[in-house]
Amino acid sequence: MTRGLRVFGVVLGIAVLVTGCGDDKDDSKEESKPDSTSVQVLTPEQVEKALFTEQDLGEGYQISGGPDSDTSDQVQSTKENCTNLRKSLGLPGAQPEEIDTIAFEAEGKPDIVHEVRSYATVAKAEAEMGQPEQLQNILQECGSWSETDDDGTVNYTLTEGDVSGVGDQSVSLRLVSENGGERETADHVAVRAGNNIAYVGITEGDGTADAGAFATAAYDKLVAAAR
Repeated sequence: MTRGLRVFGVVLGIAVLVTGCGDDKDDSKEESKPDSTSVQVLTPEQVEKALFTEQDLGEGYQISGGPDSDTSDQVQSTKENCTNLRKSLGLPGAQPEEIDTIAFEAEGKPDIVHEVRSYATVAKAEAEMGQPEQLQNILQECGSWSETDDDGTVNYTLTEGDVSGVGDQSVSLRLVSENGGERETADHVAVRAGNNIAYVGITEGDGTADAGAFATAAYDKLVAAAR
């Protein structure tokens, strides 16, 4: 697996990506924004219930330790901001009240990482998802770039996916990595249900996985767990 997709696969930090670039936001305004839906902070048991299981994903899947992290420091980048952004994905922008993550793998199938976060307010969850204009700023700046280290050069392409209509709010990004003829695709989706967020990362070679289906399944589990 090439550098970068390992990181994106384990972090699912779309919110950090969206809020990490573009215009600065006034956090105080986000904090004072009234909640638009009822708030239910999930218990640890509910968060665990909201996570995918092997049965949800189908035959062959088993729980894994998750992708390896990228620890490379000696990287020459054509766009330092984008490289720093890639490396920074890992911590939520706002501290959730509850959080849990699980990873799966299966022979010949996409690697899956699923994370559920429950926030104290809807405003905090909305801020974590970011705003459309911030996402567009990132796509303009980091639509493509390259990184080179002792292992060679990796070319990255970042585009927006389509999971519109899923949940109260949704974001989808696709990162394609190419290195010496090897190509990998990582789809990352975030779906909000009130004050709760589900992230799903799908990493594979050909990019044929249905990110929208994963987003819908994650949202349905999140809603069901909160009942």
